[in-house]
Amino acid sequence: MKKCKFCQSEIDEKATVCPICKRNIAPQSINGIGVILLLILMAIPSYFVIKGIGLIDNHFEKEKQYENGGYSSYSELSFKSIIEAKKNNLSNAISLYEGKVFIFQGKIKSIGESYFKIEYEYKGLGYNFDIYWASSQKNKINKLKKGDKVKFYAVVDDLNPLFGYCSLKKAIIIN
Repeated sequence: MKKCKFCQSEIDEKATVCPICKRNIAPQSINGIGVILLLILMAIPSYFVIKGIGLIDNHFEKEKQYENGGYSSYSELSFKSIIEAKKNNLSNAISLYEGKVFIFQGKIKSIGESYFKIEYEYKGLGYNFDIYWASSQKNKINKLKKGDKVKFYAVVDDLNPLFGYCSLKKAIIIN
């Protein structure tokens, strides 16, 4: 004798339907369609993981390209362009600039542990841009000081809608 997995009644060992609750107690097997669906469901996330790895590899290749002086393919973007785009249409500015690499230049206002700050004056207001450098740039950054003019390329990271703030990351010094 065995117990029905649904109503816990004692039933014959060979029974496939419970005589009390009338439910099917036979072990369920996955048919051919079930197997195919299961394989598809397992393949979809795998595809995105593999594709994601490819995107990550591409990103690291591009970063290596920057560090080896391969910045000539990027266009120059002025701080003024970012400020005007933010003022006109923030969501459009975000889609145009965030996550993309551009060449910038400016005068250093201050230098911190992992970033330098450039202040850009526009129509009488000061806008701060925090530039976080790539780790490979430590030696070049140590040679910079307040007031130096610097040209660099970086990824636009955050176009903060509040105040006059924007951050750039993975900056690579050109000059």
